[in-house]
Amino acid sequence: MIEEKLRELKELINQEIEEYSCLSNLYDIKKQCLIKSNIKDLQDNDIKIEEVLNKIKNIENKRKYIDEDLGVSNANISSYLEIANKNALSIEKEFLSQKNKIAEISISIAKKEKTNIELVKLGLGTVNKLINIIINGATKSSQYNNYGKNSQDECLNISSIVEEV
Repeated sequence: MIEEKLRELKELINQEIEEYSCLSNLYDIKKQCLIKSNIKDLQDNDIKIEEVLNKIKNIENKRKYIDEDLGVSNANISSYLEIANKNALSIEKEFLSQKNKIAEISISIAKKEKTNIELVKLGLGTVNKLINIIINGATKSSQYNNYGKNSQDECLNISSIVEEV
């Protein structure tokens, strides 16, 4: 029974690795969308990222049910390696390979996400500068009337003569 459950876990982890690889590719696409300022493709890609994240969440939920059957809580691949080792099962090498793949992909995804965050910050900084240029230009142009004449010259001329009461 334990070997059967571990084989189910191995298949779920393989599915998870596939989804993480897909996520990594989507982060590459997101980077290109950010660089090219392609908002429509960026939105479409973000929807795909959410779909992949939901698939990963569903896989993790399935793993929790198997974890309960094995009698472990908050299990990870290292826990599965221990169980396989204690029961002298040949699946141990496969879990070790999966652990290495997940570590490699997660590092890659983290770097890509960090790069994408920096690109978003850069874009927001650029937008902020453009807004400041527009605002500064608008305040300068408000000094002129509809005829292009300086409206500050049209101030009210107040007489220096004071009425006696």
